[in-house]
Amino acid sequence: MKSSRVVRRSILVVDDDPGVRRLVSRLLSPRECVRTAVDGAAALRRVRRRRPDMLLLDIGLPGPDGLDVLRAVLGEIPDLRVVMLTGIADLESVRAAFAAGACAYLTKPFTADDLRGVVDHVLGAGGGDGGRPWRLATSASDAQALAGLTRSS
Repeated sequence: MKSSRVVRRSILVVDDDPGVRRLVSRLLSPRECVRTAVDGAAALRRVRRRRPDMLLLDIGLPGPDGLDVLRAVLGEIPDLRVVMLTGIADLESVRAAFAAGACAYLTKPFTADDLRGVVDHVLGAGGGDGGRPWRLATSASDAQALAGLTRSS
């Protein structure tokens, strides 16, 4: 008889705001194995110690910022799925994140459906869509900023 055990995906949430870490953990933990880190240095240590399936990464972090962490992590683990989860939605930051290898960009505030949707899309069956970037806009201004941005495949 085959086991019906469901494998929970591992997600590391990196945000300096304890409320965001708690909220994301609560929203995802019924289905996912969620760990957290409070800053860029802690994130790098945790990723190196135990590779997650996905990294949900804030840009505005103390120590190495989110973009520095993104570059460092993908320099070591190029196929790691990294989703930027941030309140920063200016065009320069969005472009920098995709250029550095982020596969999705979710702006705060976000809904539970937004968060679960991006996680399911990026980590879906077979690991998402082959690494193509997925963008989520949570407002009309975000949609304008994100329109037309792509990362070369």
